[in-house]
Amino acid sequence: PASISPGAELSLTKEQLADSERRIRHLSALLSEAEQDLAKLTQLNGVLKEEIRRQQRSVEREQHAQNFEYLKNVVLKFVTLQGGDERSHLVPVLNTILKLSPEETVQLNQVAKGGVDAQGAAKGWGTYLHLWPGT
Repeated sequence: PASISPGAELSLTKEQLADSERRIRHLSALLSEAEQDLAKLTQLNGVLKEEIRRQQRSVEREQHAQNFEYLKNVVLKFVTLQGGDERSHLVPVLNTILKLSPEETVQLNQVAKGGVDAQGAAKGWGTYLHLWPGT
């Protein structure tokens, strides 16, 4: 307004400047605090994601352990039974668990039935181990 003296106007401008500077300092402090919170939350987010991955791996290991126990029991039953129907009934189970190829399934069926080699001699399950991949 035109009725304010230049000294009063200067004083008013200085007060507004001081208020603005206080507001800037306050907002800067809030921004700094928010940035620190963000950094902490980002770090916590990373830690929690890793914990979730660790838990998922643990669950998978537990499931695999149960599967291995089941596989062990089926294989043990298969090798301890004499040839015949009971052993043949385990072939589809082993096929499912081990994802056998058709050739491997045929070989396992021969073992289950107490297969015979080219010379006509009876074969035990152990003589087929050399046919199994990885042995």
